[in-house]
Amino acid sequence: YLSGSISPDIGFLSNLKELWIAENQLSGKLPVQIGQLNNLMYLNISKNKFQGTIPESIGNLKKLKYLNGWNNNFSGFLPLTIGDLENLEFLSFGSNSLIGEIPIELGNAKKLESIGLFENNLIGSIPRELSELPNLKYLGLFDNELDGFIPESLFIKGFLTYLKLDKNNFSELNHELICRSGFNWDNSVFFDVSNNHIPKEKNRCHHGLIFHEIYNSY
Repeated sequence: YLSGSISPDIGFLSNLKELWIAENQLSGKLPVQIGQLNNLMYLNISKNKFQGTIPESIGNLKKLKYLNGWNNNFSGFLPLTIGDLENLEFLSFGSNSLIGEIPIELGNAKKLESIGLFENNLIGSIPRELSELPNLKYLGLFDNELDGFIPESLFIKGFLTYLKLDKNNFSELNHELICRSGFNWDNSVFFDVSNNHIPKEKNRCHHGLIFHEIYNSY
């Protein structure tokens, strides 16, 4: 395992295209100089012990396609500058200690296909701009403190292959769209909105299924 911290000198590796250092014992803060890696396309720092805030300079990595900071000790806010990553397809900072709201600027990263911000301390609602990302297939926001209305655009049939919003404080949901979404709500591994504060509905879906497991723990 690698241990210690990342040197600020990493900023001099201007031709670096990929950095895969997951599953180590690296700690300390992610240096601001990471934003100088103008050719970086893949950054995987998951399953380490990084802490502190995510540097805003990460928004300078215009070629970045893959950003994985899952399972660290990052705190503070998710940088608004991540929305500047016009080529970003994969974003994960799940299992950290992030706070604040999900920035609406994420909706500017139009190529995003996968967003994992689960198991943090995020508050507020899901931004409409995020829910309308044209290529979004995976959205994992479970186990936060999110509230308000779940955007209807997330339930468009065939839109998502993974939608987990369980263990939050959502209070409003269009039950009719739940039926029409075509999602397999029997499979809570992929689709789950349970453990929220959404009022129960006794209606049946048009195809005859009863609203069942996903409502049991509202």
